[in-house]
Amino acid sequence: MGRPGLCFTILVVMFLSSGPGSPHDKAVSADPLTPDVYSLYSTIYQAGPGSGELLGITASPLPLKDSLTCLKPSTPEEQEMVEAAKDQLVGPIEWKRQFNFGRAYTLIPPGQVTKAIDCIQFSGKGTPAGCKPYSGLRYVRFLSIPVFNRDHTRALVATARICGGLCGSGGAFVYRKTTQGWELETGSFAKCAWIS
Repeated sequence: MGRPGLCFTILVVMFLSSGPGSPHDKAVSADPLTPDVYSLYSTIYQAGPGSGELLGITASPLPLKDSLTCLKPSTPEEQEMVEAAKDQLVGPIEWKRQFNFGRAYTLIPPGQVTKAIDCIQFSGKGTPAGCKPYSGLRYVRFLSIPVFNRDHTRALVATARICGGLCGSGGAFVYRKTTQGWELETGSFAKCAWIS
């Protein structure tokens, strides 16, 4: 298995094993899923790739700390964002139906993520029983809780989209707030993306 496949395997295994009650969870003192967080992802996926697809989003956020090895901060602000990602609390929280993508989406419960990925992978090839809720999906998307800079004009996120087997892509990215909304920052300190 090449490096992209290894990254995919590690991501899925880490996500599936990091549910509520796992040994590396910390208690959450306040809900980190603020309106700013929903606004950021709503903007990204309104105009983003596959704008006509039904979005399937895992209800449990992707741990951002799993993407830290590819971050190369060069300013105090960027270092502060990386440190915040390291200290980001993880716990039994789930996304709520507060996104405004301008299109249909479904939140996939933690216990159904593997089923949804299997349904996508085997779509049209003797689809497994119980796949009706996932029939319109092309990907299962994993979204981290973003880390914002102090003035909320930059956001560090980790995202992944999985289509089964060794099919998927993702990485850590920085978005910058503009008058048009959130835009991907090119040449940022988040230097990783993977594809499988």
